Amino acid sequence: MWVVEADGQHPPGTAERLNTDLVKGWIEPVETAETESDVRIVSWLHVCEAAHAMLRPERSAPLPVLVRAAGA
Repeated sequence: MWVVEADGQHPPGTAERLNTDLVKGWIEPVETAETESDVRIVSWLHVCEAAHAMLRPERSAPLPVLVRAAGA
């Protein structure tokens, strides 16, 4: 997985399959973080969920409702 900051065409939490084994995902920009160590976990989780669904659709399960609500 290749993860970059979100842009105007790719909102945080989205992902795109580039080839058989590579998924590119977009997370919240670093400048929105409150501290240097602040990881935007919800957008990371959404990217991971999307990548997993693309690469292993037979094993995919949605994120728990609590995590989805945190990202809303």
